[in-house]
Amino acid sequence: MFTRRAVLTGLSGLALSACAHRSGADALRIPAASARRRIEDLVYSAMVPAAGLVVRYRGEVVFAHAEGLAQGAAGEADRAPFTPETAFCAAALSPLAAAPHDPRFAPRGPAATLYTREDEGLWQVQTEAGECAGASFLGLASLARAAGRTSDLPGVQTYQADTSPIPGVKLIGRQGEAYGSYSAAFHAPDLEAEIAFAVTGTSVSGTERSVHHPVMIKATEPLWAAAETLLAAL
Repeated sequence: MFTRRAVLTGLSGLALSACAHRSGADALRIPAASARRRIEDLVYSAMVPAAGLVVRYRGEVVFAHAEGLAQGAAGEADRAPFTPETAFCAAALSPLAAAPHDPRFAPRGPAATLYTREDEGLWQVQTEAGECAGASFLGLASLARAAGRTSDLPGVQTYQADTSPIPGVKLIGRQGEAYGSYSAAFHAPDLEAEIAFAVTGTSVSGTERSVHHPVMIKATEPLWAAAETLLAAL
């Protein structure tokens, strides 16, 4: 039998649970807004045609945002938006991209075209969507999920907390460039979190090395900074 006290106790428990859920969401609200602005500004600067970032925490996606065009930036096709689910050439992340084989890692929709551009020039197609020979095609959401399961694979990179691109955070995964796409996918074991990001092309100035860390270039620096802000809020 339900008593008034039991009902009130149950409602109180639900309220506390909802409060805790809101607290977690509130803690990420400002960092998430900052991360979105960094991604938007990166694309609007015309340094890259498209960029995106996904962050997972304890098996759940807590941030996913992308800006720019997956196709059509050079007028070669109808314009299509780049999203966290858009597949792209993941050749630089081969140790991670080769690991998943089940349907949960299958790309959705057409793969992204990769571009290059001289500063002040127009975007030029470097590789048509789906034409990277021998490469795997995965979206950022899938790569972030894969990063949490492949830390013991050969070929992955490990950055200790004192040498990490995200200061104080140990990272295990992979980053690199292939066909003009700069991307990264890492597991942060101490935080139970994963990050994955990519740009689908760069201008010449975007390929310049950042002063903040040897693995960064100007085009990926905002994505590393966005990931750092989000991980600090977990």
